[in-house]
Amino acid sequence: MKRPTPRFSHATATDASGRFLVGTSGWIYEDWKGIFYPVSAPKRFNPLKYYARFFNLVEINSSFYRVTPPNHAEKWLRDVEERPDFLFTLKLWQGLTHERPSPLPRREIATIRAACGVFRAASRLGALLVQFPWSFRHGEENLAYLTRLLDAFEDFPCAVEVRHAGWNRPDYIEFLRSRSVAFCNIDQPPLRDCLRPTAVSSAPFSYLRLHGRNGRNWFAENATDGARYDYFYDPRELQELADLARALADRTSRVMVTGNNHFRGQAAANALLLRSALEGEVDAVPSPLLSEFPQLRAVRVRHPAPPEDTATQPDLFG
Repeated sequence: MKRPTPRFSHATATDASGRFLVGTSGWIYEDWKGIFYPVSAPKRFNPLKYYARFFNLVEINSSFYRVTPPNHAEKWLRDVEERPDFLFTLKLWQGLTHERPSPLPRREIATIRAACGVFRAASRLGALLVQFPWSFRHGEENLAYLTRLLDAFEDFPCAVEVRHAGWNRPDYIEFLRSRSVAFCNIDQPPLRDCLRPTAVSSAPFSYLRLHGRNGRNWFAENATDGARYDYFYDPRELQELADLARALADRTSRVMVTGNNHFRGQAAANALLLRSALEGEVDAVPSPLLSEFPQLRAVRVRHPAPPEDTATQPDLFG
């Protein structure tokens, strides 16, 4: 079967400067208060505006749990308007990746496309992340479903994350390459048939997601997300991940890296350490995070950490 040619413009998807874009999966977590975000913040404190001071990428996590309307995208764009290099990736709604309805729901797809279009029009769309669970195995039926899903978003830059090792095969990678869809490289606990770390490139851009290596809770039925993603990468592991990112950069124009080990701000600390390893410095380090993770004291910063407890900084507080 002839594969359709994607209609999206890679130039549009990658206008912002920077070879590496590093950030976290989501930016609103209750347990980040006092660790990443200040304990006492002004009444009109803007978390995303604050977050964008330190990173050049964020993976929208809320879009996985509920379909993101276009007006949310417009609001988030206003929050980061002072950061022209900042990109968003949008995690596809779980109704499409975990429930896998047939036929595909037109209304939800139209809304998701509209939100992606808002980011694309502003040259802020890194990718649409299509994340499937470990239980999604390689096979004709699942491949056919994935094909239909990618057809629905073929004019947007897409990255597909699969977690089962059975997908790491040449014919599947060639299928993605024929559509200019990125194979999402992941780091997860090395258990059972879990996909191991890879540096696969199948599109003009690359995607790398870091879930941590908490094998004890990864498949635990009663584990919360906080427990499952409770992991902090040590210097040796971060060096391994930096090497993977560099290998991807040798073959693609841009590498997007997001940390999903979000428990108690560990993803933010690891993302800053990784960005430092890749670029030699970071924009800044939040004071609360510096206190929680003293390893960050060795990181070279371009700008001093901003004040966290005053509303007199218009570039941080809206």
